[in-house]
Amino acid sequence: MLFRSHDDTGWQVTVDQYFAQEVFFTIDTVVQSLAADPNRRFIYVETAFFARWWEQASDAKRAVATTLVKNKQLEFTNGGWCMHDEASPLWTAMVDQTTRGHQFILKNFGADAAPRATWQIDPFGHSNTQAWLLGAEAGFESFFWGRMDWQDREMRRAKQQGHSGFEWIWQGSQSLGSSAQIFAGNLYGTGSGGYGTIWMAKRRRTEDLVAIKVLSRQDTKAKKMLTSVHLERNILADADSPYVVKLFFSFATLTNLYMVMEYCPGSLSSLLEVHGRLSETDARRLVRQLAVALHALHAAVALAVDGADRKSVV
Repeated sequence: MLFRSHDDTGWQVTVDQYFAQEVFFTIDTVVQSLAADPNRRFIYVETAFFARWWEQASDAKRAVATTLVKNKQLEFTNGGWCMHDEASPLWTAMVDQTTRGHQFILKNFGADAAPRATWQIDPFGHSNTQAWLLGAEAGFESFFWGRMDWQDREMRRAKQQGHSGFEWIWQGSQSLGSSAQIFAGNLYGTGSGGYGTIWMAKRRRTEDLVAIKVLSRQDTKAKKMLTSVHLERNILADADSPYVVKLFFSFATLTNLYMVMEYCPGSLSSLLEVHGRLSETDARRLVRQLAVALHALHAAVALAVDGADRKSVV
């Protein structure tokens, strides 16, 4: 088992809050734990946080971290200032933030510490810019990610259209040829987020596909999300619209909470990938459906939330 970081440089709270409340102590204890046992290994990704820890660390801690990097106990993967998205940023921003992170690593730990692989578990969409410019051209040997379009995923899982599964050689640029090739792979599994894990299941009697959302009781309580989870369950149960995901039923065990819901493959981005720009007629229809869905959700919120708790619902 190899442990690695995934520290968002800003998400639900600010970068300062993440660093002061969590990340500083994570890096501090990781360095201590690695130093205590030479058999331990850790992969760090987001250089922005590590550089900030480095600036505040004592000379003694810096010396320990340097030794760990030299001994390959502490390894930098990706090495960018953050783990950037691929679908929406300009390529110049992708280059700048990756360059900044790599410069920090080279300056403080030398060329031997330069990342050889990139780990992208958060992007929404993948581009050939990542494959050749920030992959092979940046010196990476391999490139792994955690999300992919559901149509691409199903094709690769069924090994259709010449695909051989979830590992392949990605040709990032036709003009650059083999110099832009990189070994790529999708870490295929289930979807997950800050509040739970999503499993796809099949009903035995009807063979209909459903989505099962699994939430750990312990984690939900620790994140103080129990009220929000109960509201989500009640709102989905009361919402009456063909444009809102249906909650079939929910149940609980001693360790987990479960919500069995309608399985809805694809997303708006998948729709745009297939059809390109929407016509005005299709766009109007989509907006009408969203309006109807929001109306149903607002009505369900009115049933599920009393005046005192209304502020907790977005």
